[in-house]
Amino acid sequence: MTKDDAATKERILQSAINAIDTHGEDSLRIVDVAHDAGVSQGMIRYYFGDRETLVVAAMTARFRQRYGFMLREFAEMASRCHTPDEFREAMVQAMSFVFVHERRQVRLERNSDIGKAKNHPEFAEQIAEERNALCRDLAAVFESAKERGLIKESVNSLHAAGLYMSFSHGISLWELGPEFLSQQELLAMFQESLFAVLFD
Repeated sequence: MTKDDAATKERILQSAINAIDTHGEDSLRIVDVAHDAGVSQGMIRYYFGDRETLVVAAMTARFRQRYGFMLREFAEMASRCHTPDEFREAMVQAMSFVFVHERRQVRLERNSDIGKAKNHPEFAEQIAEERNALCRDLAAVFESAKERGLIKESVNSLHAAGLYMSFSHGISLWELGPEFLSQQELLAMFQESLFAVLFD
């Protein structure tokens, strides 16, 4: 695929994501996406085949954007760490950005997407692939930290990444309705648990 092809495909995907965010997946129309992306309907069919494939690709891309948005930033912060305390602080900074109230809607929408995958096997498979890729990327950050002596040598980096991702997904359960448990206290308990696993 050429750079132009990749850019066109990305424009189509972003237009489809915008349409889904605005009106929901059931209201997505190829003609509207084509108009917004500045391409023909035939071009959308060339890259994605049919509407359902476009919807699955857009929702998968949206999942990747929503789950992985902070990973690159955290990896960059972690690469500059020289001591366990610096790495711990980088994690605290990353979590303080991820778990802010303003990201509540994104977390709830991400859960909704995962729920939709239940009845769409192709979407479920793509979500699982994205989840695994994100988990491996986060595990690589932990593995690099382990190699540099910033976290315990005994840490299973992949499991630590899975624990982090599970918490970042599961916190949404407590964002519905009136506050029953303090999210700040839950985050503090999670940090304490994760840091007990990672640090001496």
